[in-house]
Amino acid sequence: VGEKSYAIQLVGKWYGVSYTGNMKDGFTITNKEKTPWTPMIPPTRNIKVTKNWKLLTAEKPVDKIEVELYKDGVATG
Repeated sequence: VGEKSYAIQLVGKWYGVSYTGNMKDGFTITNKEKTPWTPMIPPTRNIKVTKNWKLLTAEKPVDKIEVELYKDGVATG
């Protein structure tokens, strides 16, 4: 058992660790269970994108645009 970055793992579960108190009155160490990370199911999301054209004329230069999302500089497809 050991603490790392104010977190500790006990019996396969992660807990945040906080400390309060002082030498005179004593200390309280609190372990609060962290919410486990769960992957997105399905691993996609629908995101609405709006493109606003600020042109001198009312005409849009294209009929549609396509948007591609990147994660850490890599296209996600």
